[in-house]
Amino acid sequence: MSVKGPLSLANRQGPWVELQLEHEDRASINCISPSDLGSWFEQRIAEHDYRLRALKFAHNAAASSINRKRPREVLVEIFALLPLKGSGYYEYRHTSYLLVCRAWYSLLLQTPRFWAALLNKPHLLTNGYWGTVRGNALYDRYLERSGAVALGLPIHLTSDHILRSLSPHCHRITRLYVRITSERELEGPVLHSLLSAGMPSLVDLDVTHTHVYNPSRTGGTSDPECLTPPPASISCPSVDIHRNRRRRSSIALSALGGMQLVRNITLQPPCTY
Repeated sequence: MSVKGPLSLANRQGPWVELQLEHEDRASINCISPSDLGSWFEQRIAEHDYRLRALKFAHNAAASSINRKRPREVLVEIFALLPLKGSGYYEYRHTSYLLVCRAWYSLLLQTPRFWAALLNKPHLLTNGYWGTVRGNALYDRYLERSGAVALGLPIHLTSDHILRSLSPHCHRITRLYVRITSERELEGPVLHSLLSAGMPSLVDLDVTHTHVYNPSRTGGTSDPECLTPPPASISCPSVDIHRNRRRRSSIALSALGGMQLVRNITLQPPCTY
């Protein structure tokens, strides 16, 4: 609730003011000009809020028997196996684990497999965050916290930021699930650049293209060969290209030639009319 104009203790009626304010606070109020009372109250509220959260963390840490009975090494192994599936489409339980107590928070920061498992969840940052400044910062932070653990990543190629984020971690990616949705990504430049960066550990590649072709862009044809260069020959035991009468392959795979560990490639091309 915001109060217009300067605040003063005289404007607040009732004995509750005297009862709830400490003597030190009442003395401070008498020395503060009315124009500065608003910012003073906000500062004091923030200080009390910090103390309350610290007390909550301390209480939870002391009350939790698992913190007392299990060595830190065992807790780290448990946290690495924590289920992250939420009750809703965009809900994940990792935030609740982080808020239990400072001991859990500190241990989770030292558990790279927890963050790698979190990055493996679909739609991690698509709830209004993916591609935003906040979403990009969170994604970069999670990648950093995942340490040297192998990564299985579902990604949306919505911005070039994904290239900058994943480039230092390409050697750790073993599974890559890509969803392409916009017309800008139709020719696959972002995906091609990402694959060209080098993924020596990549085993599984899954590409889903949900964009519908616009024939006017290709002179009236919906043939994907007009949009992408022909794929290079790939030595891969399992290449699964989903086809039906309205679907064709549309992604250029020329960047996969040097990836010796690739075993499974699944392409879900866009619909054509």
